Amino acid sequence: MIFAVGYACTIMARSYTHEKLQVLTSRLKNYPLPPNAKVIKIESSMWEHTGNGDYCHYRVLQTIETSLSRADIEAYYTDAVIPGINEGGYTQPILLDFPEQQPIGDLLLFIAQVKDMSERAFNFGCK
Repeated sequence: MIFAVGYACTIMARSYTHEKLQVLTSRLKNYPLPPNAKVIKIESSMWEHTGNGDYCHYRVLQTIETSLSRADIEAYYTDAVIPGINEGGYTQPILLDFPEQQPIGDLLLFIAQVKDMSERAFNFGCK
């Protein structure tokens, strides 16, 4: 009986953390892309906070290809934010990264990334 309750709590906690990751993923996916851009890949991950506190960290990355310049992309995403994973919580900035290895030709590859964190559900891990 104790095992069954513990197992049920673990499943609920995992469902809770995965739901938060899905919320963050959909919020980044729904942020309008700049003109002449398309998403090539979306990745998401979560992990436990190491240090003080019982928190889960969440990260979503979108790899995007565009014909715009780096300056145009940086201007487009200046002050870009999306709602965080917690209702009524803080907004999270969309961060940019430009990989050193770029496609041959006129296209630019960049990564739009958003991170957030929340308390762990029922003091179970972030998996």
